[in-house]
Amino acid sequence: LFYPRCNNPTDFVMCGPRKGQCSIGKCGSGLHWDEDKLKCDYPFQPSAFPSSNPSVIPSSQPSLEPTVMPSDTPSLRPSFDPSADPSSEPSAAPTSQPSPKPSALPSSQPSPEPSTEPSAAPS
Repeated sequence: LFYPRCNNPTDFVMCGPRKGQCSIGKCGSGLHWDEDKLKCDYPFQPSAFPSSNPSVIPSSQPSLEPTVMPSDTPSLRPSFDPSADPSSEPSAAPTSQPSPKPSALPSSQPSPEPSTEPSAAPS
């Protein structure tokens, strides 16, 4: 019987058929004890078959590949729902419809520069 040795990934415990017949084994340089394969192997080598019981503990190593591949076709609906409340900040993009009200009140002071556009139709 083989068991991993606590707090040391390069060691393992070998136990014989009789009680008390155990010894500590060491993996070769760069190898770690693989409890699934019951042998020393290179660390973080994916197995050919997924385990039947996935771990609920997050991995300490990030994956190098995305867990879900992106789709080649666009979705038919937005990926988020618009908020019910208006934002207090202006949007970065213009809207497709004009505003029903002016965005500012007329100034009581004349501007320092003359306008290049007429202010009203001639009477």
